[in-house]
Amino acid sequence: GAEFYLRKALEARPADAQSWFHLGFVRGKRGRAGERQQAYEKALLLNPDLVEAHFNLGVVSVMGGRLDAARERLADLY
Repeated sequence: GAEFYLRKALEARPADAQSWFHLGFVRGKRGRAGERQQAYEKALLLNPDLVEAHFNLGVVSVMGGRLDAARERLADLY
């Protein structure tokens, strides 16, 4: 249900970085890693200061064995 409502929210406000972030979280919980990462990246395009998206992308990178990408995310956080 949450993904449905987030998609509706994004139809109304496609530039809402928080909604993209939450959509990424929901997609991750549903096992859709690629779509999760895309949603987090979209959130950061809209709001580069969204710390939660940087953090979660770092976690996604670690889980995928991409440690260099995780280090870059950590650097972005600082």
